[in-house]
Amino acid sequence: SLVKSTADTLGISTDYCSYVAGENCRASVIIEDGDRKFLPSNQGGISKTKPLKFNRLRKDYCSSFDLIHSSCFSYTETILPLLKDRGRLVSFDFSDIYDEAYLKEVCPYINAALLSAGHKSDNEISHLLEIIHGCGVDIVIMTKGSDGSLVSYKGNIYRQSPYYVKPVDTMAAGDAFSAAFLCTFVDNITYTKDF
Repeated sequence: SLVKSTADTLGISTDYCSYVAGENCRASVIIEDGDRKFLPSNQGGISKTKPLKFNRLRKDYCSSFDLIHSSCFSYTETILPLLKDRGRLVSFDFSDIYDEAYLKEVCPYINAALLSAGHKSDNEISHLLEIIHGCGVDIVIMTKGSDGSLVSYKGNIYRQSPYYVKPVDTMAAGDAFSAAFLCTFVDNITYTKDF
């Protein structure tokens, strides 16, 4: 497939990947004034109807990493308890697709929650932090578009103003921010099961 051949070309191992016949998830996007807008898509592709199954080899493979990351688009909610049991930092990207029930379903099994909260008020953000931290999550990372970002870590809140630029394409800007933050965090914090 195109996905596998691209991964092979980039030197990305696919040894522990599943192969299922069906359509990959895809997104249709337009760019308006530098900001990406999503159009109707195929709603998750084959991963939604045939989610990843976990076996001992995959569990052991995940345990070899300091950080295990998933998202609301990965359909891994049912295996999160198995991932967290591996004693590693587990992060989960909710994007802007979350409500209180979904947060309470997922958050007990993760250490770091990432949310897009560009249009949330301070009161709404405080309520979200209360829910998420109340489930045992230590780190909450919120991107807020042109209002910058917010990190809440063990009761301390840190805000970062944005560096303003005229965007050409904002696709994956939040993903890049989250990846940079989490990798820097992992490199500078000694993780233990008492995280």
